[in-house]
Amino acid sequence: MLHARWLAVGAVAAAATTFMTPASGQAERPRVDRFTIEVPAAVLRDLDERLARTRWPDQLPGTGWDYGADTAYLRELVDYWQNEYDWREQERALNRFEHFRATVDGTRIHFVHMKSRDPDAIPVLLLHGWATGTAPASVRMYYDFVREPLVPGRVERPVGMLMSTKDLFPPAPREFGERLLNVQHWVETDVGGHFLEWEEPELVARDLQIFFGSVAR
Repeated sequence: MLHARWLAVGAVAAAATTFMTPASGQAERPRVDRFTIEVPAAVLRDLDERLARTRWPDQLPGTGWDYGADTAYLRELVDYWQNEYDWREQERALNRFEHFRATVDGTRIHFVHMKSRDPDAIPVLLLHGWATGTAPASVRMYYDFVREPLVPGRVERPVGMLMSTKDLFPPAPREFGERLLNVQHWVETDVGGHFLEWEEPELVARDLQIFFGSVAR
């Protein structure tokens, strides 16, 4: 079962589940360690100092967002980060969940493992695109996407799609999706945008529940 705004996350998930050791050819379980999020105070001080040293550019009067980010908006955002945002409070909220680290095929991953109260629940793997400090990887993804030929074939597992009409990229017609995917659930919403999971998390969570609740077990 797939529920995605971008495809191929299932392949990434499968690749991250197990790996083969060259010597034995046998699947080996990666070491999993539980940990608590606790960013060192020195890191937070460094961020505060760098924000305070921001060298603000001039902006043409009345241009707003016409030529890029609005400087007035950015100043307000930086002030919020410096004087109002409480990272320690966010840490406490995040640490309500069980966090783990593991190294899979030489790559360290961080994940949260939450068990459902329903013993017959369908396991759901939620993946994000890029963590903090890895955004440049997006350039490689788009580079490969426009240069590699589309692999022929059709995904036959049930697929659910949730898309915002205000995304940077307009939603493709459902008829197009059905050529490549076994579409069982298709929703377009006028709220949110390109980062729908961040902008409208409750909407995304409800849609996931609706889709996976309709899938035969």
